[in-house]
Amino acid sequence: MAKVKELPFKITSEKLDSLIVTLRDLSDIDKKCIFKIDKKHTLIYSKVGEGSTINCFKSFIYDTKDLFDIDDFEETINYITKDSKELFRKLQILNSFEEDVTGKIYYDKLGDDYYSERISMKAGTKLKLNFGGDDPGSINSKISVKTIKDLMNIDNSNFSFDLKSDDFLNVKRLSSNDAISDIFYMNTTEKDGKFYVSVGESSWDLTLSEIEYEQSRTLAFPKKYFKSISFKGESSKVYVFDSMLMVSTPNSDMLISTEMTV
Repeated sequence: MAKVKELPFKITSEKLDSLIVTLRDLSDIDKKCIFKIDKKHTLIYSKVGEGSTINCFKSFIYDTKDLFDIDDFEETINYITKDSKELFRKLQILNSFEEDVTGKIYYDKLGDDYYSERISMKAGTKLKLNFGGDDPGSINSKISVKTIKDLMNIDNSNFSFDLKSDDFLNVKRLSSNDAISDIFYMNTTEKDGKFYVSVGESSWDLTLSEIEYEQSRTLAFPKKYFKSISFKGESSKVYVFDSMLMVSTPNSDMLISTEMTV
């Protein structure tokens, strides 16, 4: 281990609120999430899957200088949360004092990468919090902004459609609460010379949109991840690939692994 470095920062109440919303969102995917902070971007993501396998993946990308008031630095700093729900709940308390927050990222080198062992944050003289970083081996930290852009290249998708917030609400209302039935099915079907995409279970099927994809197929995917989709505005764009769905909003992307059924 090299000598521990300190990187001071400030974050406004408004930006901290955005960070809290992001952490709350990612905590629906997995208990842990990872921050990758460099001088250009701050990538925050959670994933489900062993090794390079992705069952579900969701990420948010911020401009670092837009999120934090921070000095220039050269390293890419990795920070792994121990419990994202606990983190955002404590940050909510910190933000309740309605003061700009100051803090420090403590980090050192492990192998070829830099990891933060602790982040401290305080609101004036009222409250100070310390957040310890988790074991670097507990989650895949090799994913980068470039990896995400390559993986989520929409030119490789089979088709896309707009998932309207009203339709999404109906999907959640219609969804069975039976724990055994934890799968949704996405169907592409032909009706009167046009093709449509729908989502459903064995007892219902809700048509979502007309599509430009002239094949009938059925994809299965985990219900709980689809139900955690977040919206910016009245719809989110869904891209359908051979083995995954990608749900895209202005500052986040979410991948859900799929399986073809017959």
